Amino acid sequence: MKSLILGMAFLLSTAAWGQTYQRVISDRDGKHLQLIATAGQQIQAPLLKDQVGFDQPRLAADGSRVGWLALFPNCCTSYPIPLELVVFRAGRIEQAFHGNGESIFAWQFLRNGTEVAYRQGPLHFSDAEYFELRRVADGKLLATYEYPGEDEAQARARAKRKAPAWVKPIAEE
Repeated sequence: MKSLILGMAFLLSTAAWGQTYQRVISDRDGKHLQLIATAGQQIQAPLLKDQVGFDQPRLAADGSRVGWLALFPNCCTSYPIPLELVVFRAGRIEQAFHGNGESIFAWQFLRNGTEVAYRQGPLHFSDAEYFELRRVADGKLLATYEYPGEDEAQARARAKRKAPAWVKPIAEE
């Protein structure tokens, strides 16, 4: 009997681990996000502590992961701001990235969903941008890159020309 229970638990856990997603549906105001699994299950995306909304939901190319920006209230704006990138896999939050703590304005999955790249910066008074590339499985920081602010126009232009391939798609978004 004990081996039967252990065997069933193993099968259930491996089935959840192999779960893939085919679609992500956000309501109009971005307060709810529904994940549609390939097998048809509908899963309500979980909120982090103090999170008030969702933005930029995306599926990894292989459907194994779903990601979104988590929106949080901000004392100094009339709107919530994106402060964390959440990656969901197999029915749970796999990682929540916050980088340098500034707002996250753009992101993407890379390498079939095993990596994420995102762009951060201040809300006001500067257009300096900071980029991070991270491995999803363990959250390891793989690379960083920076664009200086407009007050350093030549350095900014040079940084844009020399940006690595993983930076360019999120820099232009």
